[in-house]
Amino acid sequence: MNRLKRIFNESLQMPVLRRLSLLSLICTATASLAGDQVTLDQYLQAVRFNHQGIKASDFLSQSAADKSREADAMTSPQLFGSVQFATDKKPNPLIQYAEARNNQYSIGVAQNTTFGLSGKFTYGFSYSKYLGIPNATIPPFVEGRPSLELSQSLWRNGFGSETRATQEQLRSQLQIGEYSEKFKIKMVMAEAEMTYWRLALANETVETSIETLQRAKKILEWNKRRVGLQLADVGDSLQAQAAVELRELQVQAATDERKAASRAFNALKGLDSEEVKESLPPIEGLQLAKLTQVERVKMREDVQLAQKAQEISELSGKLAQERIKPSVDVFGLVAFNSKELDTVDGITKSFGTEKPTLAIGVKFTAPLNWSMTSEVSRGWIREAQSAELNYQRKVMDQEIEWKDLSTKLEEAKRRLTLVQLIEQTQKKRVENERDRLTRGRTLTLQVLLAEEDYTQSQFNRIRTQTEILQIVARMKTFGELK
Repeated sequence: MNRLKRIFNESLQMPVLRRLSLLSLICTATASLAGDQVTLDQYLQAVRFNHQGIKASDFLSQSAADKSREADAMTSPQLFGSVQFATDKKPNPLIQYAEARNNQYSIGVAQNTTFGLSGKFTYGFSYSKYLGIPNATIPPFVEGRPSLELSQSLWRNGFGSETRATQEQLRSQLQIGEYSEKFKIKMVMAEAEMTYWRLALANETVETSIETLQRAKKILEWNKRRVGLQLADVGDSLQAQAAVELRELQVQAATDERKAASRAFNALKGLDSEEVKESLPPIEGLQLAKLTQVERVKMREDVQLAQKAQEISELSGKLAQERIKPSVDVFGLVAFNSKELDTVDGITKSFGTEKPTLAIGVKFTAPLNWSMTSEVSRGWIREAQSAELNYQRKVMDQEIEWKDLSTKLEEAKRRLTLVQLIEQTQKKRVENERDRLTRGRTLTLQVLLAEEDYTQSQFNRIRTQTEILQIVARMKTFGELK
């Protein structure tokens, strides 16, 4: 209860939509504490809110979306600067001095573009002073130098091909993490739904086993009375006793399964207990035969993972081929210069065009081991082909699995209709055999056989219900993550 109060207080500081979601969860938890019925949606909400693995996947999925902006950093403006204080006492053949002092300051902005152009604007400022010049004095002076440097790639990273491929690769890698975590959440939620129905059906199995045991005990008591009155053979009583022991074994097995289902039910909510305080609605009231297929998305997250892996493989091959290409860059430099005794003049006059510096040129580098580069290219091509084949297989597996689940769902619904009819017939048969036994017109063995057939029909109905609900839970992994 203290935990619920803490959650409520924290919710007051949250946005409205998230606050409403949390309040609904508080209501669910309160209902659980009261021992009320918990629906499937309420249970799935509790799992989504309390399961540590889902929380971790949520954080990782959100972090992947946030980190996707990292690719934009490659073409974002960068601010740089430097400060240097230098003292130089080495001999100089041009100017005889005892010591030279030079303080340099620079600041600038650099940016790469997606079309291969790199630019850098820098403003440099320096203060120089010479000490100990024989028979002369050179006053301190300042120099200002604004400069603009441009470089355009023509071959490697030609017009930005490598830069764009690197950005796409980074985004695809982050999307792989996002899809992976979303798929993990889907699988946990599917497991939670199957666990919910597993517990509900385990409860029903226990109830059915207990009812069957009670009926077997009544037959045993009836036969004991008849044997005591010497109206029946001891063999009838032994048959009834064996039937009771068999039903007790079935009750024990059903109880053990319910304990296991209860532990799994609580574990998914972050609890370590085999006692379930909530009650689950009966399966009997569900219209299982009318269940429809889940609305599916085009590609499930595991297929999207394979698709992104294929894209990354292709981009990695493209980047590898770019790295081994010869590099040809055209570059240019424009700078203005000033050299003044006064600091203010040094800065203001540095933007004048009287003393420019101009440069233009070409830089070229190329690998000499061409056989190595061709082998590298072949290796990346084969890896891309492998990733393509894996993606195609994933697409085919997805379609096959969906068709298989759709077919199994329709078949299971048809079987459910049949097993329900069989159960009704077997129930009438048991009632008829019991009536005949009380009138001495049949044998205990016939009643026990009828009871066994009826019990099996009940278990067949429960198994078919379980199959339908598990198929629907698995089909939900093909839908949107809620």
